[in-house]
Amino acid sequence: MRLDRHLEGKVPAVVLGDRGRLRQVLASLLANALKFTDAGGVSVHVRPAAGPDGAAGMLCFEVADTGVGVPEGARPRIFQRFEQADGSSTRRYGGAGLGLAICRELVALMKGEIGLASSAGPGSRFWFTAFLPSAGGGH
Repeated sequence: MRLDRHLEGKVPAVVLGDRGRLRQVLASLLANALKFTDAGGVSVHVRPAAGPDGAAGMLCFEVADTGVGVPEGARPRIFQRFEQADGSSTRRYGGAGLGLAICRELVALMKGEIGLASSAGPGSRFWFTAFLPSAGGGH
């Protein structure tokens, strides 16, 4: 399996923000991507994003995989507590259904949003934005 990373545009080398929150969200999204991907790979993309009213300092993080994907019917509830795409007792993948709900709350604390683009089969693309202004460390 491949794990790739891509920095797009002028991503600051040093930003101001909560390292713990950012690490927890990225770790959760990466863990899910790896768990649900048997073949192919996972990639992480980071790029500048437009903030509210065009304000600078927003970054967009995207974790994409070639895994099983999320069926359309499960997408509206995927960020709710104790919800999973496959809630059957015979499901293949473990977990309590809290990771994405916690991610949603942490992203909100970083003045951002979180979302998903997926369908069953071709993989998933989870993304989130976070307000992380440059600390003046260059690009």
